[in-house]
Amino acid sequence: MYSFEYDSPHFLPHLSAKVSFTLDDGDGMVITGENGIGKSTLLDKLFLKYGPPYSISILDQKPFDDFYDRRLGDLKKIFFQARLDFIEREQFEFLWKSFGLDQKNQLTLSGLSGGEMQCLKICMALSRKAKVFFLDEPFQSLDLEKRNFLIRFLEELRFKSKSLVIVEHQLVMFDSSWKRLSLVIKNGSLEREL
Repeated sequence: MYSFEYDSPHFLPHLSAKVSFTLDDGDGMVITGENGIGKSTLLDKLFLKYGPPYSISILDQKPFDDFYDRRLGDLKKIFFQARLDFIEREQFEFLWKSFGLDQKNQLTLSGLSGGEMQCLKICMALSRKAKVFFLDEPFQSLDLEKRNFLIRFLEELRFKSKSLVIVEHQLVMFDSSWKRLSLVIKNGSLEREL
C-alpha cells in the first residue's frame, strides 16, 4: 500500500493544502477538479516528496527544452547508448513504435506537433522502472486512436500491479474500477471534496 499526504500552509502563495490518499498495487486514481486550483502542482509536490521511496515516474506538461534541437532519432540513440538502468528498454521500444515515433526520426523536437511531443513525453515517462506513475493530463493533444491505445496500455500497467495517479478532465476514458479524487478549494485550502 502507498500512502500519500500533502499538508502545507504554503502550497501556493495564496493557498494551503491538506490532501491525502492511499493506493494499493494495481490501483488507478483520477484526480479531478476545476481548472487552475492546483491539481498539477499537487502532483509535482507529491512527486518531490515521495519519488525516491516509492519509485515514482512523472509525466508533466512542462516544456522539453533539454534536447530541443535534437532529431528524434538521435534522442532515442542517446537514451539507448547511455544504457540507463531505470528505463525498461522493451517497453520504451514498444511505446516508441506504437505512437509512430519511429516514423519521425528526422524531425527535431522543435518541429514536433503538440500531439507528437505528448507521445514522446508519454513514452519517456511510462518506460521508467517505477511502481507508481503520476500522469498530468496524458490524453492532451492525442487523437482518438492514440487515446484508446494509451488507456489500454494504462490498464495493462495496472494488470502488472503498477499504480497510477492521473490528473484528467476527461473522465469518460476511465471505467468504474478507477478511484476518483475530486479536489476543491475550501476556506483558502486545497482539499478533498467529500
